Amino acid sequence: MAGPPLNLARSYMATAVVDGVIYAIGGDDWDGASLIAVDIVEKLDTANPVAWDDASVADLPLPCDENRAVGFDSTTLYYLAGTVVVAGCGQWSDELPESLLYDVASNTWDAAFPDLNDARRNHAGTFIPLGDGTDGLPGIWIWRGRQASDSTVLTTVEYYTVVPLSELTLSPRDQTIEANGTVSVTLNATNLSGADETFDLAYAGSATWTIDGPAAIFVPDGETISFVFTVVIPEDAACFAADEVEIVGTGQVSMFTDTVFATIRQFCPTGITVTILDANTGLGIPQAYIYMEKVDDDSVSEETFADNSGVFTITEVMTGTYYIVSSAQGYLFTPQVGGWPTATEQVTIDLGVVLSHDLTLDAPLMSWSENGFWETLPEGSQVTRTLTITNDGTSDLVYAIDTMENSEAPLVTPVAPWLSSSKIDPRILSDISASPEGTADFIIVMQEQADLRLAYGMADWNARGEYVYQTLAALAEQSQAAIRAELTQNGIEYRPFIATNGLLVRAGDMELANQMAARADVAFLMANDEVLLETFRPSVADQLSQQLLNMLTPITITWGVQAVNADDVWVDNGVLGEGIVVANIDTGVEWTHEALVNQYRGGVGDHDYNWYMPTSGCAGATEPCDNDGHGSHTMGTMVGSITPTDPLSDTNMAIGVAPGAQWIACKGCEGRGCSYEALLACGDWMVAPTDLNGENPDPSQRPHIINNSWGGGGGDF
Repeated sequence: MAGPPLNLARSYMATAVVDGVIYAIGGDDWDGASLIAVDIVEKLDTANPVAWDDASVADLPLPCDENRAVGFDSTTLYYLAGTVVVAGCGQWSDELPESLLYDVASNTWDAAFPDLNDARRNHAGTFIPLGDGTDGLPGIWIWRGRQASDSTVLTTVEYYTVVPLSELTLSPRDQTIEANGTVSVTLNATNLSGADETFDLAYAGSATWTIDGPAAIFVPDGETISFVFTVVIPEDAACFAADEVEIVGTGQVSMFTDTVFATIRQFCPTGITVTILDANTGLGIPQAYIYMEKVDDDSVSEETFADNSGVFTITEVMTGTYYIVSSAQGYLFTPQVGGWPTATEQVTIDLGVVLSHDLTLDAPLMSWSENGFWETLPEGSQVTRTLTITNDGTSDLVYAIDTMENSEAPLVTPVAPWLSSSKIDPRILSDISASPEGTADFIIVMQEQADLRLAYGMADWNARGEYVYQTLAALAEQSQAAIRAELTQNGIEYRPFIATNGLLVRAGDMELANQMAARADVAFLMANDEVLLETFRPSVADQLSQQLLNMLTPITITWGVQAVNADDVWVDNGVLGEGIVVANIDTGVEWTHEALVNQYRGGVGDHDYNWYMPTSGCAGATEPCDNDGHGSHTMGTMVGSITPTDPLSDTNMAIGVAPGAQWIACKGCEGRGCSYEALLACGDWMVAPTDLNGENPDPSQRPHIINNSWGGGGGDF
């Protein structure tokens, strides 16, 4: 039977298999005159061998051909479980000793893996596992090969030991904990000795800190048991003082032993606490924005918003001197008078110190001579009255006076426009200053926002969606018309948004930013920043511990499903989510994944109205893709199931809480970061999904539920 072709025809590639997935690694392309080493990596899932996939697997960090690779299944009892080792790397007609380690779970290559002793290509290699008729350790063997355009044939042999997990395994292997006071450390003990066993535990520290933990632990054969020991950090311990604790487990009968280490370090935060004060009242300014940038390295910056008391604290900051600026609605931007960075305050942050600092923002303070005037005027008469407006504040006052055309008109309380200086996101100034061209992309948010209250009373799904879309689109068209015309006249590119009534301006300078901020119909200007996805990747030891646990205690229902009792809803109510469409704004979705492909609303490939990539990130202009894995993970949490109609079957892993629902997606995160442009464009698309070209919006295709799992920490938007 013919299998699917590779995406790139090539020769002299390496292959490896991990968990039934074949990896085709590197190789040589032909340019018509010579062999050219390539860095592409493709994979083929033998459980669903539809096509080779090069979009969701990371390329090699360097071109590599004529090499050897070894794969280790995630269930193998080696520390290299779930990885691929590439030993040696040719680049015709040269050779390199470079060796690489690919971690399947994190989709990353590590060039720090030990290199070969001899540079070689076209060499032989294999892995000899534990217990294969030998008494020695398992390992990767590499022998022979060629050098110097085939003129030198090597006869040397190299060997790399692949350490097996022992009969007793303590994990994590090494961990470092920064804390204060009494620190609790959790370890796992796995018994693969062939019999139930009690293991004695011994603790030894490099310092004189108090260590307390169980003297022994009973572990049934084939199981993993957790235990906790504590370390007391003295109150007078110096900043960053540490105690390296050695933990040794020894079987009382078998005498099997294992040793791990845990480093406990006194935590001394390095950072700054700033209070943003109103220059007129001396009170804190709630939700003020703060931006810090290292004086000698503008790539190092911090930003946050103050709490409701006008206070914020940032820790884990690099030491050094920083520019610090702040802004808030109705207040003067701190360096407004002298400019950035000339008039900008500076603070110096030292190691192990949380600096306290106050920033004061100026603002106008208006008062007037009369509470108001009331006059009844006969037709044709005129009365002149004087109103004295006083500014007792610390910055200039800009005010507006509204009029009523007749006494029948309702009285509208005038809204004072924001000061231009307070309407500009300080990050725009930073971006423009850092740009060699003196320009930056920024977002104009309009003052007028749509009133959608009528939609809440509409029971008809299609009618409600059409009303919301038409209302948003009409307001954006009308309120943005003047700005769009001005930008077009000046040859400035822009991208309009309707859900957030605004526009993305491309390559605008400070003059344009000031012009836009001075407009009464503009609410504020926002930098085209990005939301960073939080990154958590377990250590190799943690992954191995989980792999052992999964082997010993197989499950068919993931903990997330159990935590919210979703499986009870499936069984007791017969509800799996049928008839509901969910969506995520994330890094994309690997739509051909076996746990997601059956729930994709686009079926076997109708991607119009089901997928949209508004900016960039992966080869997903025509079909869903995910170059990170975060979006596929969150979609799996919602609907993931190999057999969505029977998620509790023995052959299925119940991953998602609503396996009967369908999904669509918009790629709002280009990678580990999600640009504001992409997020706002995806927001528009969720209101009225479009075809792949972003045309022909249809609100009847919108989802019922949208998941935005890119917030938390500093990642709120």
